Amino acid sequence: MLSKGTPMILMGDEYGHTRNGNNNSFDSDINHFQWSRLEEKRQSQFRFFAMTIKLHREHPLLGLRSFLTNADITWHEHNWDNRESRFLAFTLHEGSHSGCGDLFAAFNALIYFVKAALPMPPPGR
Repeated sequence: MLSKGTPMILMGDEYGHTRNGNNNSFDSDINHFQWSRLEEKRQSQFRFFAMTIKLHREHPLLGLRSFLTNADITWHEHNWDNRESRFLAFTLHEGSHSGCGDLFAAFNALIYFVKAALPMPPPGR
């Protein structure tokens, strides 16, 4: 949901729908929307998903219609050449969109905790 373009989501992502690794589940019950699972996750995962959609729609830095320049983003990645790296962090800078502040994002796709240092805030913040 932090995509600069159209976020790629599938029906059921909002409650953690899984096909258990079956990538050819056409015309199978496994594809049916599981309403009971949605109700189970309404106050946790569904709520989180709804809030990320709201963030994407309302945050000025996520709705930009221009390509990022080096002044717009700082990458906090030190393992670009490591194919095993599953951690990525960046800061989108407010630039001319004053008042919204910078936006820091970190993604950890590993199965273990990764310690990440937050970048220093701009002067006076």
